[in-house]
Amino acid sequence: MSSADVLQPSPIEVSGATQAADVPDSLLNQLMDQHEAEVHLQNLHLHSGDGSQETGTEAAIPVQQRSGSPTTPSNLTETMDDSDVTYAPTDEDEEEEDSNDSVEFIAETQVQEEEIQSTQLAPPQSSQMLESHQESAAAAVRDSTEDLGDSELDAEIERLEQEAARLRQLRAARRARPEHGPQPRRVRARVTPEHESRVPMDASAFLERLRQNGMVEKQIEADGNCQFRALADQLFNDQDRHAELRTAAVNQLRSDREYYGEFVHDEGWDSYMQRMKQDGEWGDQRTLQAVADAYKVTVHLYSANPDELEFPRVLPHRYIVEGIQVIRIVRLSHHPELHYNSVHPSSKAQQQQERQRQEQGPEQRNVRARVTPEQERQVPRHRQASIEQFVRNVPVRGADSPDPGREPASRRLSAHPEPSEIPLPQNEQELYDQWIATANDIIPEDASIYSNFRLAFGDETDEGRRFQENEIKAIARILFDFKETRQPGQHAMLKGREREGKTGALFSIALAAIILRMRVVILCAPNKVAPVVDMVKKIRAAGFGKYWNVRHTLGKKAIQDNDIPSSDVGQILVAALGTLADLKKVKQFIQGEARGGHHTVTLIDECDELTQGRGKKSINVPHREDPANYQHYIPSDARGEDEEDDDIPEIDPDSRRAMRGSRRENIAAASYFFKTELFELTQVFACSATLSGYMLNPVGVLRNDFVTPIFMVYPKRGYRGIEKFVIPEGCDLETEGNLSLDQFKDSEPVQRMLKRFYNRENVYDGTRLEPRDRCRGGAVTLRGTLFISCSPKVNVYGGVADIAREVCNTVDSWADVQGLGIHDSKETMFVCFVGKPSVRFGNKWLKMPSGASLETIYNRTAQEARKGSFSGLQLGLNEPFSSVCKHVVLIGYNLTRRAMTAAFTPADEPGVLCKLQYGILTAPKTLTIDAVSQRFNRASHDFGDYEVPEAYCVDVAMSPVALDMCKEFRKLEDEMVDEQRRNPRIHAEFRQQIQVFARNLEDARVSKRNIRLAELSRTGRLRKEMMEREAIADRDPQLIDFKRWLKEYEHRPGELFSENTVTSYYRIVRRLFFDEDDIEVIEGRAVCIWRVLRAIGERNSSLKDQYNAIRRFVEFRGIGDEANDDYNEEDQRIFEVWLVDNQHQREAQQNTHPRQQNV
Repeated sequence: MSSADVLQPSPIEVSGATQAADVPDSLLNQLMDQHEAEVHLQNLHLHSGDGSQETGTEAAIPVQQRSGSPTTPSNLTETMDDSDVTYAPTDEDEEEEDSNDSVEFIAETQVQEEEIQSTQLAPPQSSQMLESHQESAAAAVRDSTEDLGDSELDAEIERLEQEAARLRQLRAARRARPEHGPQPRRVRARVTPEHESRVPMDASAFLERLRQNGMVEKQIEADGNCQFRALADQLFNDQDRHAELRTAAVNQLRSDREYYGEFVHDEGWDSYMQRMKQDGEWGDQRTLQAVADAYKVTVHLYSANPDELEFPRVLPHRYIVEGIQVIRIVRLSHHPELHYNSVHPSSKAQQQQERQRQEQGPEQRNVRARVTPEQERQVPRHRQASIEQFVRNVPVRGADSPDPGREPASRRLSAHPEPSEIPLPQNEQELYDQWIATANDIIPEDASIYSNFRLAFGDETDEGRRFQENEIKAIARILFDFKETRQPGQHAMLKGREREGKTGALFSIALAAIILRMRVVILCAPNKVAPVVDMVKKIRAAGFGKYWNVRHTLGKKAIQDNDIPSSDVGQILVAALGTLADLKKVKQFIQGEARGGHHTVTLIDECDELTQGRGKKSINVPHREDPANYQHYIPSDARGEDEEDDDIPEIDPDSRRAMRGSRRENIAAASYFFKTELFELTQVFACSATLSGYMLNPVGVLRNDFVTPIFMVYPKRGYRGIEKFVIPEGCDLETEGNLSLDQFKDSEPVQRMLKRFYNRENVYDGTRLEPRDRCRGGAVTLRGTLFISCSPKVNVYGGVADIAREVCNTVDSWADVQGLGIHDSKETMFVCFVGKPSVRFGNKWLKMPSGASLETIYNRTAQEARKGSFSGLQLGLNEPFSSVCKHVVLIGYNLTRRAMTAAFTPADEPGVLCKLQYGILTAPKTLTIDAVSQRFNRASHDFGDYEVPEAYCVDVAMSPVALDMCKEFRKLEDEMVDEQRRNPRIHAEFRQQIQVFARNLEDARVSKRNIRLAELSRTGRLRKEMMEREAIADRDPQLIDFKRWLKEYEHRPGELFSENTVTSYYRIVRRLFFDEDDIEVIEGRAVCIWRVLRAIGERNSSLKDQYNAIRRFVEFRGIGDEANDDYNEEDQRIFEVWLVDNQHQREAQQNTHPRQQNV
């Protein structure tokens, strides 16, 4: 087939002014332009004598890429993957999934890819000018011009010119139509549902015609909404979402009245729009075009009218001419004046196309592998499920089917994902009111305090309600700004202490976004399975499944192991933060929802994990976003002594220099992708218990010249954190770094802590906690568990299994005076949470699924015990598991700091709270304080509505230095957040206020990139340096003697200096010793300064003190004769330097800045 065949227009059956009146002007213009282009192209082919032949299944679908085409096969596939409206797992998943794709699903994907390619590669043609699929199915088509002589060629050119002239007449007739106001509406007779669903007489011929084109028809409910239902089935695999598409169509029509109004000439525009908003009103050509434009899809319309020559008739969306490529094909069947149905590819048609492609030779395309008929026959029957079953996740009986006796996991696919009864708020107050009403609606009545996300930003007290309202309204301001400007603002940060309910705060933000018709992405860390599993379970427990669906990126095995339903569509997507494949899926999700008119808000749980370790990527970071440059954006009136440096000029954030990038090397792939691909697409709320690492991310996630909003979890009355950790006597770990197995065996502090745990010596182990008045539950008994976190090793010597065995040996070695064992190690359950979780109990090891929580692991082990799986441990019918499982030990490291909840209530003992009450904790030699702090804080807990004694404590065996450092770091984080919330500043000034040096944390390191905490804020650096110089000077023997002399000096007979005077004079003279010069140099400097001071007639109080102090030092050193000379220029220079140094030192001591002094 030649190119001329592809461009050959179909006959257009239009004649007379009457028909022209029904054709919009814009469409005629488009037809004219395209027709003239085709004539020109055809003439080029005629002159060149191109008569090559091609074969293919469809003339409109080029089966071979033309040379010089702007889109190559490889980048064509990338474009499709990045912009597909639907979402499906890819082979880039971190976890390898067992393929469960049916042949039907793969077939549809392949057909759609080929149709996308055909639309992208073929010239943009109107629907009237495309060849029909049926006519182009011939095995070989010859160039219609190759056998023509000169006379025939002239005749052909004349025919085309006449066709162009006829189109011009049509356009002229259309423009000449008199404008007499709206034309009388041609009312279509209302058809009953029974009439609508009636199949025409030639249905069998139509279905056969579909079959010949490789398509099958899916019946759609006949209720007047059939067009929108069929579109919803194509776009969302759920025809019940027809109302959403009707709204999208109406909004699209309303968005461009000038364009779409040309098509509405049989009634008034307002009347038409009002009619189309009504449920049950038939859709027409205009609404079909509007949906195609709104979702950037091309519609293939298969008409049941036997006179319809084009099959299908192609309706491209209008934005093709603007350079946006087709991203999806939507297929509908149309029974004129009756009904719309949905059309899907059939597997046999796809297999036929596969055979034809193989006959034509291999094609270098980066798409999913095809399935041949032979391969299909090898696929088990249970995997050859229909597309309907795959999309809707309907269980298929077969080898992998669940046990018939087991009730399948419930999966809620809401018929109303965005219920119409939730109105769209127009301002902050309306959003807050709707947030309260919706939260009350969806949160289950039996929700615990941990799943009731309403408590995250406040409780039922007046203070709590005010706090909650302020936070939600502030969040609303960010969301409204994002929605109005369509540009994400500064990343907002969410702060909450470890185990204080940050997840509930994230859900509160998610609900506010969903109420505004936005979409939500939740990114979890640190790995793929456990955090995602935990988050999905929490979302369902919070009640979001009542109206909305949740998508996630878990593989098939993780879904089965954790009994988590999967949804193919949804308003919420949960993915792994550190997995590149997941971030790519997030990008697809955000872009797909944007095409549907929805903005996306991204919530990052444990955001400091984004500052990953070193990788192989490099990136240009704009100067104003580079965390190393924050001091350049502090305004001049807010600068302190630490910014008074020629190397720190003030830079205009809108200047070219501020936008110029600087190279950052060795960036991890996920962090690089987030910055380059997602940063500009979504409004981010970043959440963590430690925000320092996120703020220091070298890719630059925060603008230095923008105000940084910080939200905070409402401080809970029942929260007990690291400030309640105590080291009992004899439990101080002196070993630096983690413990080897030999060190663990030989450590006396470890042995003492093990005995405290097994003997339950913590005062509050076994305490009964009473509920507060408003708590619905009863009292609970606290049962202490032990957390051992001293080695990240897994399957090597000294790993978790060896530690568990060593604890058993230690316990079995204890004996009472009769030689009997005090405790039986078989009655201890060890949960090893390093790597994949496993359990040791009753001297047996059990494997647990990835992502299982501590509560799930405990209850599953209890089930095994009831089955008699552990010899020698008999459990009665009504006995709790704790009667044979006396102690629980959690052995973990990095994973336990984020991916699991360490407190739980046993299923068979609802009145018991098992919680980490003891700890053996170490830190590595290369200390990253944020990671260590989060790991230690697994023992922190929010007791919710229970009264907790003020003296409550957790017993730990650990290094006192590490514990003190973690407590100081916690205070630093809390103070910096409180200060920014009280007095919001631009990010540069916010960092300026952080007191890293004042808390002696400048050498501590944060994040996986091991960044010095001194980089967070350099404020106080000079003060710290001065303190170090003071400490050195205080050790100088000459200065020590001077202070002793001052205390004994009689400035009047029998009268000594007061202690304050001695201290004041000593501090003034000490400044002379800061440079650690020889005593002769110090004496010479003192003489010069005293000469100038003596010459000043009127001295203020400060100069008087300096004069008297220096005079006493000159007297002490016996150098008064030199001081009696008059001062010279050198003396004046030394004196001026002295004054400047004094000023800097006073500012450093007071730790004030000019702006604060003005206030």
